[in-house]
Amino acid sequence: MGATIGLAMGIDVVEEDTLPGAEVLLRHADGAMLRAKQEGKRRIGRMRASREPARQAHIRRRLASAVDESALSLQYQPVLDLATGEDAGVEALVRWDDQEIGPVGPDEFIPVAEHTGQILRIGAWVLDQACAQSRAWTDAGTPRKIAVNVSPVQIAAGTLPSDIRAALGRHGVPAGMLEIEITEGIAIADVPAAASQLRELIEMGLGVALDDYGSAYSSLAMLRVLPLTTLKIDKAFIRDIDVEPHVATIVRGLIQTLNSMGVRVTAEGVERQEQLDILHDLGCDTAQGYLISRPMAPAEFGSTK
Repeated sequence: MGATIGLAMGIDVVEEDTLPGAEVLLRHADGAMLRAKQEGKRRIGRMRASREPARQAHIRRRLASAVDESALSLQYQPVLDLATGEDAGVEALVRWDDQEIGPVGPDEFIPVAEHTGQILRIGAWVLDQACAQSRAWTDAGTPRKIAVNVSPVQIAAGTLPSDIRAALGRHGVPAGMLEIEITEGIAIADVPAAASQLRELIEMGLGVALDDYGSAYSSLAMLRVLPLTTLKIDKAFIRDIDVEPHVATIVRGLIQTLNSMGVRVTAEGVERQEQLDILHDLGCDTAQGYLISRPMAPAEFGSTK
């Protein structure tokens, strides 16, 4: 067993008039623990004097009502097929605009949602909305494959295949129109159990992608133990692919290795035409980034839900 500890002391805590002292202290300690988890777990995090814990407290308080108040929405970022130049689907990205604290980025609220368990409810909402949008696009004659990010917390719950099967069934969406993305930068606690669920999803007909590859725990071992249909190379690699020859060499080798395994490759964060041209020459399957398109609301695709 391991432990992650959050530490806050009175001298570190910014005074706040809205909460009693003990509650302020505990909330700062909770924020310190959350930060320690984000930095790799099994460590002690100490919250120094800062206004940041106050915002985290607001996020934590308001997050529980985000779904009920319809404050969440999905935007969709197109993915380009580099061989054909055609649309290869979209990635669903959750957005939160709270009536009290305004827009909150996923990098702020997703860790809090995972820490509090709210990610299970939010994740279920995202799956349902993505399937509903898939149905709407299909009915409009513009079917698009949708990729949905799932949290390790959802995988750890052990119900991901049944949850997805239920969402697909509610909206009459074929499994092949959905892809699940898991993030490479977050460690999976029980890899065999996760692999079993991902394998079940692939057998159902879904795509399974490893997102942000190269951002943290880069290891070919992960590619061996996790069943995948797609790997998404993190923008940290793509950023220098047109200015650093050795980066292009690494990406070429990765693409060749994955394609030989039957795994497709997507490049993330493409912002310059030179990057796109090199990726095409290297045999990369698909790409996404601001050069291709920013995330858009469904109405911007010419078909609303």
